[in-house]
Amino acid sequence: MASSGSVFTEYLRVLGVPHTNAYSTRRYRAYPRHMALTAMYDLLREYKAAPEIADVKPSAEALAGVKVPFVAQTADGCRIVTEVSPQFVSVIGPHDAKAVIMPVGKFVDEWSGKAISASPTSDSGETNFKSHRFKELSRGIEKWLLVVCVVFLVAVFAVSGHTFGDWSTCAVFVLVQPSAIAGKP
Repeated sequence: MASSGSVFTEYLRVLGVPHTNAYSTRRYRAYPRHMALTAMYDLLREYKAAPEIADVKPSAEALAGVKVPFVAQTADGCRIVTEVSPQFVSVIGPHDAKAVIMPVGKFVDEWSGKAISASPTSDSGETNFKSHRFKELSRGIEKWLLVVCVVFLVAVFAVSGHTFGDWSTCAVFVLVQPSAIAGKP
C-alpha cells in the first residue's frame, strides 16, 4: 500500500474506481483512526460505490460469505481481502506493497468480523476527478521541471565558470545540492 497512501485509496484501486491518491487519502485521513470503517463506508457512498457492511462472528464460513474484495477490520488495522479459498486468504495489509497469502485460520483469529465491500458502477468515482487528476499531474511535472532546471543550471555554471576547478567547491556542491533538489532546507 505504500504507493497508494491509505487503505481507502488502495481499495479504490482494487475496485477500479477512478480516484486520485492525494485527494482520496486526504479525505480518508480526515476521519479519526478509530473510525476507519465508518470513513470507508461514508467515502464509498460519496464515491457512489454502493458499500455493504458485514458484522458477523468471525469464522471460515462467515469469511466465505463476504463479497470479495472487501476491507476487513483486524487487530493490525484494516486489510483488503482480495481472494478467499477454503485454505488461504489473500490480503493486502497496512504495511504490505502487494497481496500476502495467509491461512484462513490465522486470518479468522485476527479478524473482528466486521467488513465492508462495495459494488462500483460506471458512475462510481471521485467528485471532480478530472480537475484533481490535472492538479496531480501538474505537481508531478513541476517537480521534474525543477530537477531539469537545476541540472541545466549546474551544467551551465560548470562549463562556463569552471565551478568545479577546486575540490572544496565540488564537496560543497555535492553536500548542498541533494537537499536543494529534494526541497529540504
